[in-house]
Amino acid sequence: GFLHLGDKASKAALGVFEGMMSKNHDELLRSDMACIIDLIDKFDPAVGGSPTSSSNREADASSSTVPNADTKVDKLFIARQNAMLDMLANILATNEPAQEVFRSCGGFECIVRIFFRLAGSINAPKSDQQENDPDNGDSPEDDENKAMSSAVMKLLESAFKLVATATRPVSRNQKNSSDLSTPPLAIDILGEDDASITGTVMSSTAAPSTANLMYLRNYGFYIEFANAMSEAGVLLDLLNARAVINMALEIIHPKLVLIDGKRSNSESKAQDNINVHNADAVRLVLGIVIRLPESQSNVSLAKNAFDEILRLCANDMAGSSLTRLASSGLCSSLTNPNEFSQMLEDRSHFLYSRFVLLLRRIAAFSMTYNDFVSLLRCVAGPILLAEQEDGDEITNTSSLKRKRIRLAVISSSVQTKKSTVATKSEAWQSREAG
Repeated sequence: GFLHLGDKASKAALGVFEGMMSKNHDELLRSDMACIIDLIDKFDPAVGGSPTSSSNREADASSSTVPNADTKVDKLFIARQNAMLDMLANILATNEPAQEVFRSCGGFECIVRIFFRLAGSINAPKSDQQENDPDNGDSPEDDENKAMSSAVMKLLESAFKLVATATRPVSRNQKNSSDLSTPPLAIDILGEDDASITGTVMSSTAAPSTANLMYLRNYGFYIEFANAMSEAGVLLDLLNARAVINMALEIIHPKLVLIDGKRSNSESKAQDNINVHNADAVRLVLGIVIRLPESQSNVSLAKNAFDEILRLCANDMAGSSLTRLASSGLCSSLTNPNEFSQMLEDRSHFLYSRFVLLLRRIAAFSMTYNDFVSLLRCVAGPILLAEQEDGDEITNTSSLKRKRIRLAVISSSVQTKKSTVATKSEAWQSREAG
């Protein structure tokens, strides 16, 4: 019945939920969390889709289907989702077990689904020339687009707040803000995926916020979140794009902020010595800047945001932010084909030189063995392929063999070649023969 309540009644119901979930630490907390996440999914913003049937909702959750461009969106449903995200953020800020329950109930996936369902809901605003033309007044469609943009941005603010709260230790368990840190990836674990790493962290005694950080890192949440925002049209408006980048930077540290899309001129020592709260959120900033429209204003905004990341990787930050970023597995992300390696191949992109500089600074400071191998595959691989393709035409079979880059294995587990009888000395053979 919650789907059909009025504003006052729905706020009262959410207040009851918040009061109970802030104090519960047992299976009742899990059932309430699953109920809230299910309610968020039921508020399908498409008009005519309330409440969403369970079968359609499960299909949408598994495929993240993008709605049609002509689908209208109900802003009331967005407001209800906004209220529920704010409630969850308040709960996770005070109830530490709720952070783990939120992850296990699919809360992070729910956040991404929300914005994929809003795909195409925000249109590109008028250009400056159209805005200054007196004959081009605001049409009803323009007013509707502005109202939708405002509603989606409020929802996005709540989503960022929830992500930050879920990955931050409960305040009463921390002596001060400098205790906050990103879990390092200091060991090399060889496997087909990162599930084993995540499972190790989940089963350990790590705090729920730390487990959430590892979960978001290993399952590509930041890239998918940036992609969902881009699909919703949030980045089409320059003012929205500035606000989104600032929210992403604040997850890394609250002091990181662009003023009107420009970097702060303050060179105070207090701002330079930054203890990064969430180094993994650098992936979110990078994912956003590469999806900005390539207008002059957006290019400047993207470069300024990237320069904030580069400032964290300066040599004089070796004792603080550079250490955190290097130990967060950023080198592997920069060379990963599913994340940012394509930016190291496109020399025509306006951010190419900055991506190369970021990789150089991170790799020069610290690399694991896996980071080193990933770097070789990303950088040396295309060079070797280009050299091989310069030769004469070859058969398909030999071509496939040549395109397979074989890297040296640095490991003590490599089996040595067994010596044959022919290679053994005559003295050894005579002793064995007796």
